[in-house]
Amino acid sequence: GGMAFVTQQAGHPVPVEQVAEKGPSLAFVAFPYALAQLPYSAWFSFVFFFALVTLGIDSGFSLTESIVASIVDKTGWKRNTVLVAVSVIGFGCGLVYITEGGLNWVDTVDGMVNGTWGIAFMGLLECVLLSWMWRVGILRRHANSRSDWMLGKWWEYLLRLVIPVVLGTLFCWQLFDDLNREQFLRTADGTWIIYNCVGMGIVVVVPVLAVILTIVRGRPDVESPVRPEAHLPRRGGRTGWYALAVSVGLAVLFLAGRPLFEGAWSALAWVGIVAGTAVMLVSNTLMERHDTRESQVSWPVRWAGLIASMDVSAFLAVFLVGLTRGVEPAEHAVVIRDELSGTSYAIVGVVCLIIVGGLGWCFYRALAAAGKDTDVQLPDQQ
Repeated sequence: GGMAFVTQQAGHPVPVEQVAEKGPSLAFVAFPYALAQLPYSAWFSFVFFFALVTLGIDSGFSLTESIVASIVDKTGWKRNTVLVAVSVIGFGCGLVYITEGGLNWVDTVDGMVNGTWGIAFMGLLECVLLSWMWRVGILRRHANSRSDWMLGKWWEYLLRLVIPVVLGTLFCWQLFDDLNREQFLRTADGTWIIYNCVGMGIVVVVPVLAVILTIVRGRPDVESPVRPEAHLPRRGGRTGWYALAVSVGLAVLFLAGRPLFEGAWSALAWVGIVAGTAVMLVSNTLMERHDTRESQVSWPVRWAGLIASMDVSAFLAVFLVGLTRGVEPAEHAVVIRDELSGTSYAIVGVVCLIIVGGLGWCFYRALAAAGKDTDVQLPDQQ
């Protein structure tokens, strides 16, 4: 918007879709040019780039510390050794960004890791594994013991029934849209597009590394967490097997049904959505009934709910791809105002109040909690 305004003022209007909207071009070309048009542009430019530098340093600390802390907690290795190793590896991987194709690598990694491929996919994995494969009620009770706002059963229902479908639909939509697009992995002459191939490789490797690090034996001085429910009897096995068979059948229908039932695919897709939703509801009901202090739900029930959520997401994504395919964006003139409207000022004011009020409330609660002397409570304590 800012660049479009600048080009309009300069007498050379540029269509909105041709204005830089993300990436290095926005930070190092568009914004500096826009800041140069402001009064006292040198000061505004200094503040902008100083904030950009501090943001990069802070991001570097957070990214490095999360990896180092995970490795140290898992293996018990010396922190200094792990920190040096991670820093050297990160520095070596970052050298690719200063090559002639560095900007392409930045765009690819940013799109794959920070976009739908990375964030939505990892969030989807965390959500389905946590909600369907673990007793998420333990986390809810622990959060309620430390929070001013109480989480009800609706939080567990969101994690099992709503959020996986939303994230799964977004991920499958992006997946199908990219794979059906021409020249995504290979060019017209058959040459592999190395940037997109490496980006997809990163998305695939991350979950594999997570599984490997989970299997690796941890530090010997830390005892493995005790799960009292491990010895409880399992319930809901027969119904769970039926639900699992239906969910697997829906997955097979999605993978192999379209070529066989081309004419009736739309109706079959709706059947898949309804049947998958029913399996999710049945699995959720069985988990609520049998995940208690006296029993635990069987594994077929958990896997049925997980696979059914992916089935529903895939069928919904196919509908969305079909709806958006072939739709051309409407071209219309963009009216650029010389000043903000009253509605814009109201929106900015509300956002500022929310930010200031939220930060103030957080600081108040932090100061209040700092004066309390409470014992540390483990997540599995009731």
